Amino acid sequence: MQYQQQRNFLTFVVIICLISIKFVSSFPFITRCSGKAANMIFVLDSSSSVWIVDYNKQLKFVEKLVEPFDVGPADSQVHVGAITFSSHAHLEFSLDKYTDKDQLKKAIASIPYRQGQTNTAEALRLVRMEVNSHLKTSTAPFIVVVITDGMSSNTKDTRKQAKRLHKLGVNVYAIGVGYYYHLSELYGIASRPKNVYTVSSYSSLESIVKTFNIKSCKDIQITTTPKATTTTTTTTPAPTTTPTTTPIPTTTTTTPAPTTTPTTTPIPTTTTMTTTPTTTTTTLPPTTTTTTPAPTTTTEEPTTTSPEPLQRDDSSMYDTVLVLFSYAYIPL
Repeated sequence: MQYQQQRNFLTFVVIICLISIKFVSSFPFITRCSGKAANMIFVLDSSSSVWIVDYNKQLKFVEKLVEPFDVGPADSQVHVGAITFSSHAHLEFSLDKYTDKDQLKKAIASIPYRQGQTNTAEALRLVRMEVNSHLKTSTAPFIVVVITDGMSSNTKDTRKQAKRLHKLGVNVYAIGVGYYYHLSELYGIASRPKNVYTVSSYSSLESIVKTFNIKSCKDIQITTTPKATTTTTTTTPAPTTTPTTTPIPTTTTTTPAPTTTPTTTPIPTTTTMTTTPTTTTTTLPPTTTTTTPAPTTTTEEPTTTSPEPLQRDDSSMYDTVLVLFSYAYIPL
C-alpha cells in the first residue's frame, strides 16, 4: 500500500514537471528580445505561384515573427517594414510607419495580394533604397527576411542586388517554401549559409517560428557590435591623415639647403687647377730643341752608302800617293 502511494506521488511529480516545462517554453521570446533595437524588413512573395490561402498563411507567419520584439518609436526599440514582390516590388509600409505592435499586426494582416511574376531582384533593390534612407538616422542593425516559393525571374540580377545589401552590413535571411525554389539562389540571397531555411509548404512555416525567433534575436546582439566598431574605425583614420601632412614641410626645407651649398665650393678649386698646368706645359719646348738627334739621320747615311764608296775612296787615295811620289821623284 505504501509502495503504491509513493509510485502515484512520483507519477504526479513527473506530470507537473512536464506541464511546467511546456508552459515555460511557450513564453521564452517575449522577454528574450526586450530592450533590443533593430530594423526588420519582411520581403514577401506575392506572385501568381502563391495561392491566396497560402499567402494569408505567410502573413500569419510574419505576425508571429514580430511578436517577441519590442516594437516602438524609440531608437532602442524595433522598427518593422514590409515589401511585396510579383512582377514589380511594392513598399507596403516603411520602417517608421507603425510604432505600436497591435497596429503593426493589423497592417501586416491587411497587406494586399498581388499576382504576377517573381521579380525578387527589384524587391531587393527596393530594400536597399529603404535601408539607405535610414542609415544616417539609425544605428540599429538591419535584418531582412525574404520569403519565396520559386526561382526569381532574373537570377543574376537577384544575386547582384543581394551582394549590395551584404556590403551595407544587412543581415539577410532567405526562406524557401515548397519544391520550386532554387536552393543556390537562396544561398546567394542570404548573408551566410546559416540564414537559409526551407519548408515543404506554407503550413510548415509554423514549425520554424520558435527557432527563427531565437536565431534572429541572437543576431540582433551580434550585429549591434559591428556597428560600434565601424564608427570607431571611421574616426581613427582622421588623425592618421593629419600626420602625413607634417613630414612634407620637413623634406622641402632641410634637403635642398645642404645640397646647394656644397656645389658652390668646388668651383674655385677647378679654376686654380686649370691655370697651373698651362704654365708647366710652356717649359716643354726644350723637347723641340732636342732636334740635335739629327745625327741619327747621319748615322743612317753610312748604312745607305755601304762599303762600296770606301773602296772608291781608297783608289783615289792610291792615285794621289803615286802622284806625290812622282813629283818627289822628279827633283831627285
